[in-house]
Amino acid sequence: MPLPKIATPTYELELPSTGKSIKYRPFLVKEEKVLVIALESEDTKQITNAIKAVLKNCVLTKGIKVETLPTFDIEFLFLNIRGKSVGEEVEVNLIAPDDEVTQVPVTIDIDDIKISPGGDVTLPLISGYSDEFDLGEATFGESSSILFDFHNIGVSDLHITNVYFNPAEAFNIGPETIFPHTTAPNDSNGFYIVFEPTSNENNIYFTEMTIESNMVADIQISLTGIGRSNDMQVYDRIVFIEDFTAAEWCPYCPVGSFAVRDLIDDNPDEIISIFLDSSSF
Repeated sequence: MPLPKIATPTYELELPSTGKSIKYRPFLVKEEKVLVIALESEDTKQITNAIKAVLKNCVLTKGIKVETLPTFDIEFLFLNIRGKSVGEEVEVNLIAPDDEVTQVPVTIDIDDIKISPGGDVTLPLISGYSDEFDLGEATFGESSSILFDFHNIGVSDLHITNVYFNPAEAFNIGPETIFPHTTAPNDSNGFYIVFEPTSNENNIYFTEMTIESNMVADIQISLTGIGRSNDMQVYDRIVFIEDFTAAEWCPYCPVGSFAVRDLIDDNPDEIISIFLDSSSF
């Protein structure tokens, strides 16, 4: 008798950035283990990657790219998934504001957490970008490029005033980009990131790209690229083909032999062959 299948409950919420309704499920034991291992590592990047991996598994609505969601969408989504997985209440310690030393235990109900605009609601906000880019391979003296595209989901113009790289070696912005780079509300835009190896050696390049704009905070993106040397020497090669046949007991061998002869006729200076007939041994 087969084991009964346990149906996983599904829930629905609206993303704060767009108001789009999405469906999700609680995380499972295997996904909770991923989170625990990441938390024990105390590595911020590993924890972030683990959260995104769990969100990708738990979001059921098609077309949602977790890696392109704004940070507050990711946090809101994860809090709700966590609440439906292990309980809606979270125990935290808050610092008392009067002496800024005493820790006060507080119970927070995740269902009571709401995202609302604060401060200057007219600020621009971008979404739809990845925080890591691989620009692939480029030979010394050549370059590769990739389009960094995004969407302004704010209610005012986005003005990108500068883009810089640390270290600055091998990476740059496409020459067609002029600053300030302006994007209207609810509009998409982008610019090209160019990778050009600076040494004639096989090497891997890393950098952090920082985008300065009129948003609340700068955006930082990790870039990688592989540089290849152009000093590879080209040699003329001659192919040696050994055709082992058996005319008496191999009815298909003549077909192969004719194919080899056709290759030789088409490439007379590039192939040397020898034909061995085992029936004569």
